[in-house]
Amino acid sequence: MTRDDSPADEPDETPPTDEIDDAIREFVDDDRYRKRAAMFRNLDRWTGDDPVLLVVDAAGTTTGAGYFDSVKPAVERFRERYVETGEITTLHELADAETELQSIFTNRRKQTVAMELAAYFSARPEASDLEAMRTWAETAPLYPYTDDPISEISGIGQKTFLFLQMLAGADAIKPDRHVEKFVDSLRETLPSAPLEATDTEAVLESCEWLAAHSSFDLLELDQIAWWYFADVPPEIERKWDGDTDSESDGLRVLLETVDRDEVEVHRLGELRNGEVVQSDADGKSLERIVERVGERPIRGDGDVSDPVFWLRECRSFGSQLQRDRASVLHPAIDRKLLYPQCPLVGALRGLDADGSTYEDVLELDLTEPHLGRSPSRDGHTVTLRYELPQPSDGSLTREFVDERARPTAVNVIQGVVAATEYEHRINTVDVNTIEVYGYCYSQTVWKLRIDYDTAAAIDWETYDGSELPADSEQYTNLARADR
Repeated sequence: MTRDDSPADEPDETPPTDEIDDAIREFVDDDRYRKRAAMFRNLDRWTGDDPVLLVVDAAGTTTGAGYFDSVKPAVERFRERYVETGEITTLHELADAETELQSIFTNRRKQTVAMELAAYFSARPEASDLEAMRTWAETAPLYPYTDDPISEISGIGQKTFLFLQMLAGADAIKPDRHVEKFVDSLRETLPSAPLEATDTEAVLESCEWLAAHSSFDLLELDQIAWWYFADVPPEIERKWDGDTDSESDGLRVLLETVDRDEVEVHRLGELRNGEVVQSDADGKSLERIVERVGERPIRGDGDVSDPVFWLRECRSFGSQLQRDRASVLHPAIDRKLLYPQCPLVGALRGLDADGSTYEDVLELDLTEPHLGRSPSRDGHTVTLRYELPQPSDGSLTREFVDERARPTAVNVIQGVVAATEYEHRINTVDVNTIEVYGYCYSQTVWKLRIDYDTAAAIDWETYDGSELPADSEQYTNLARADR
């Protein structure tokens, strides 16, 4: 069935449009779902209208990995390393980029999907890669997706197929679990409507019926369902809500648990300003987590007010005996940090410290973090790329850059060392290098690379920050000479 077909087997008494709209609006607080849907329709998401990033973004979702925790950071690294440098700018080049894709995706399935999608679109007759993707997305069926040539690519399932259509700007919906819950809830409100959530095709048929009989299109229904039922990261909520509450600024720790029967993730509480506060209704579960963690021997220099402590103690959903997880959130990044990404927590602390100045975080990365594993590997590097404040008079001098970049770098390096001291003692996360890059006017103007052992040996309480360039392996200030 395509977008132009009408759902079959409609009941004799179809609810009026106003009644259907009212039922849907029960899940809507304001009209921002339209703005979020328009971001897909107008290719105004963070990937923009770059076909290479759109394909890599879709390929990253093929294994069901968390989008904000895993997929988005990987695609951002790909953009930084290969797209922005001009190494890969077309889908024809992406189709042969096996080595480059391996550097960001450890899963072979994601690599293959990205290359084969790129090969398919670059071979189409349209004049450009983007036109090829958009033309395909507008004409491809919602279901059955097996009627489309892309379904023959190993690793492409129904959900990735539809997400790719959404990324290319078509009116589509991805039938994730939150959409299933949305349809199932509407069944109760609209008992005479032909709505079912028994399988993926039933969900799609139901959504298509809703779009045909209401004032909402599929993209809008997707965003309504996602915002209401999905586990929306708090940092994304704050961006849309305009939350300026000081308690929400800076580092926070989100405490979660898994329901043993339904295997669903529930938010229980948060660590704010060093205090554990309840965020959801299940207070007993939160109390159990706090009590259980409090009874354990504190590892290293652990402190219950320290986000790193919680990352160590509640590190995953990986076993029947350990069903809790802690993740660190920060308004400057669009993802959660999980153990063993403690060095990145230190970098964020440094950005928030007195004397630091920054406009935006462009990249925050820990090379080979090996989430969920205990053995370490040599060669971990903490990389921070951020945007410097621009000079009020537009005059970018070396003195101006040093005055703003050096104190920030001092704080970031000190924060990384403080956050990883225990990990280094037990050889869990072996950071050997810290890199800090300052951007201004869309280019790197300041960069510094320091050996971890050098940084760890510094007495930061008495350290003179002006010595940092001399103590570093590499230091460059690319601003013009002072006049």
